[in-house]
Amino acid sequence: MFIENAHSYKPSAEIRKVISEVYAGLASKLLENKQYELSAEYFQMAENSGFISSEVYNDHGVALALASRSKEAVFKLAQALELDPKNLKTKDNYEKLTKKYSTNLKKVFKTAPHFDIEMSLLKDFYVAA
Repeated sequence: MFIENAHSYKPSAEIRKVISEVYAGLASKLLENKQYELSAEYFQMAENSGFISSEVYNDHGVALALASRSKEAVFKLAQALELDPKNLKTKDNYEKLTKKYSTNLKKVFKTAPHFDIEMSLLKDFYVAA
């Protein structure tokens, strides 16, 4: 048969790299424009396309945090620190976000010493490894 299946096309590594960089660029622009949820989605697409860097993870974490998805943000910032433990911006972002949770937990334990803890605070503090 002379008709080929269109799904047989596989982009080269160079094209996949360009695509992932485009996703990351769009995500950064969306972050600047305060479209945090959409920005987080595009950062995820960049990562899924193979664009992995400390800066992308950091910015993805920032977008998630600003979209009120703090649990996921802590995880992304931890991934960024694994790639580049000396990145001061990421360290600062990570510390600010985890300090927020630490403060919330201290308030809970002060008001509920008998461990009748608000689960909503604890579920956000937990970060899957």
